[in-house]
Amino acid sequence: IEFRQNYSNLATRPYATAFRTQDSPFDPEHIRHLVALLRLMCPGIPIHADPATWVAEESLVDVARWLASICLFSVPTYSMDWDRVPAEHRRLVRWWNDWYQAHRDDIHQSRLRLLSDDPRLNCLALISPRRVIAGLFAKQPPAPVRLTGISPRPLTLFNGTAEQALTLELPGWQECQYQTRDLNGQPVASGNFAESGIIEVPLAGMCELVPQGGSDT
Repeated sequence: IEFRQNYSNLATRPYATAFRTQDSPFDPEHIRHLVALLRLMCPGIPIHADPATWVAEESLVDVARWLASICLFSVPTYSMDWDRVPAEHRRLVRWWNDWYQAHRDDIHQSRLRLLSDDPRLNCLALISPRRVIAGLFAKQPPAPVRLTGISPRPLTLFNGTAEQALTLELPGWQECQYQTRDLNGQPVASGNFAESGIIEVPLAGMCELVPQGGSDT
């Protein structure tokens, strides 16, 4: 039994097997916004994104931003004719689906935090007991990207902005190692990080940061 956005709330939770956002064809920004609203209103409930649809002419960066929008914060679903989807797009879908499967418990057993005052909710973080998952989708990222009141734990940060240099401020995160990946999930660079600094993250790529002594599981 699926309840759409207008009927999704804590009162209807006992009667539904899925909460899903409203229809938003070809609009990943709006889908992500609706997912965030549902997560804020119905914490602890897995939210299903409206099925993703894009055209074959979409750039790899835009497809990766599409996939991150639904895989970072919700249960991803698709409405595509896969025989007509370019091979490089299908590779991105496989990579993001694998990433989602590996992290879905943390995604759905977490609380949502806003990382900026952007009314479009373009900078979000999920905080679970084991991990932080964050996504930046505004063209200009917050400066700095600041996480306070969170003890060190593995952090995944997706860069959906138009900038590669991201300034991070993580008070109390003394000694960490990071690995950046491109939009295909391939390793790019690694290094050390302590509390604050700038990390170069490829467009539509991600940074995985692990406190010393932590485990990236």
